[in-house]
Amino acid sequence: MFLHSGFLHLAGNMLFLWIFGDNVEDFLGTSRISSFIWGAGSGRVCLHVLFNLHSNLPALGASGAISGVMGAYILLYPGARVLTLVFIFPLPVPAVVFLGLWYVMQFLAGIDASDAALPEESLGGRTSGVSC
Repeated sequence: MFLHSGFLHLAGNMLFLWIFGDNVEDFLGTSRISSFIWGAGSGRVCLHVLFNLHSNLPALGASGAISGVMGAYILLYPGARVLTLVFIFPLPVPAVVFLGLWYVMQFLAGIDASDAALPEESLGGRTSGVSC
């Protein structure tokens, strides 16, 4: 979970952790959030191995763990609004819509991906995050 494919990969993960992670941490508490993130990241790794038994591609980044945090955010704060830039205008969007679109975009981008950012990794992290 500590290797990333580049600076933008790391920056994107940290941005989403900053936006959604603090509220999940407030709910779980400081002592339980690290176990939660490790659990979501482990779920991501398990699904990556299951779907890619004979692959030489490594699973890079903490995207699965961050996806787990975002899955928990949807369950805990479904009515919350996320301030989003749409073109140049700030627009409050319901968290369910924002994160739902993010998950769809991740899946569609991963369908033809040739790198380690595969859709089942976000699915593994999100499923682990929702079930924890």
